[in-house]
Amino acid sequence: YSATLAAATDTILTVPGLQAGGAPSALYAKMYAVISYTTDGVVWVASNAVAALPAGAAFAQTTGELSPHCKYVRAGDVLHFITAGANVQVNVAFFAVQD
Repeated sequence: YSATLAAATDTILTVPGLQAGGAPSALYAKMYAVISYTTDGVVWVASNAVAALPAGAAFAQTTGELSPHCKYVRAGDVLHFITAGANVQVNVAFFAVQD
């Protein structure tokens, strides 16, 4: 999966692996999302919550992570991406995790 992000726009990607009816497939229920970005890309990523850009100089609680390279996800989770810059390219590859 890949996308070119627009500035200050919440862009979503639903983790694949759901069967008809919305139940997760046993084979793809748990996965790693391996994420890569263009070298100038500063991207905030959140799982099942809206990603937000930092509000200012003071530390504040956030739902997102700054440009993570790998996230543990489940089928049906929704990843949210946001960046302050324009035209940041993001690629996401999913790898199944067996119990």
